[in-house]
Amino acid sequence: MFDFFRDDPAEGEIFNAAMVNFTQTCIGAILDAFDFSNIRTLVDVGGGYGSVVSAILARYPAMRGILYDLDHVVAGAASVMAAAGVTERCQIMRGNFFENVPAGGDAYIMKHIIHDWEDDKALTILNNIRKTVQNKPDGKVILLEAVIAGPGEPDLAKWIDLEMMAGPGGRERTREEFQRLFEKAGFRLNRIVPTKSPLSVIEATVA
Repeated sequence: MFDFFRDDPAEGEIFNAAMVNFTQTCIGAILDAFDFSNIRTLVDVGGGYGSVVSAILARYPAMRGILYDLDHVVAGAASVMAAAGVTERCQIMRGNFFENVPAGGDAYIMKHIIHDWEDDKALTILNNIRKTVQNKPDGKVILLEAVIAGPGEPDLAKWIDLEMMAGPGGRERTREEFQRLFEKAGFRLNRIVPTKSPLSVIEATVA
C-alpha cells in the first residue's frame, strides 16, 4: 500500500493530508492528557508531514525535534512546521525506519505506525529504536495508538483492526499484546494513558 502511495503522488498526497487531519482531531486531547515536558529532543518516526512533532514543539518551546520519514513523504512537511512556528527547532531527516532511525533523541514517538504492521515488522522498527536509546538512562518510546478493549465491549479500535487487516496488513492490539511486543524488543511498558480521543499514549523505556 505504501509503495502505491510512493508511485502515485496524487494519491499519496491525499493519504498524507488525511493523516494530518486525523492528527488535528486527536492532538489536543493527547497534549491535555500527557506531559511531554521532560523530553529534550523528540524524534517523530514515520511522522509524515510532521503534524505530531510540530504540535508538541509548539506546546513546549524548550524542546527540539527531528522528523523522520521517507524522502517523498517529508517533502510536504515544511508548510506544516512553518504554520506551527517550529521550523527553527525541528530538523527533517530522510530514511527508512526498517533500516535505522536517527540518533540524538531521548524520546521516539510514533503515531499510527506500529498498527500498520504485524509483530515481526513492528519488532524491526522497535529494535532499531532500542539500539539508538539503549545507552540513555531516560530513553523512551511513545506510541500514539488505539488499545483494544476487552471481549464484548464496544470499541472503535475493533473496527480499525478490520481496516488494518484489509489495508496494510497490520493490526490493533490489546494492552497485553503491546506489553509482549515491547518485551520482545527489549522495552518495558511503563503506562498507557487514555485520552479523550480514539488514541492512547503508550510509554515504554529500555528494559
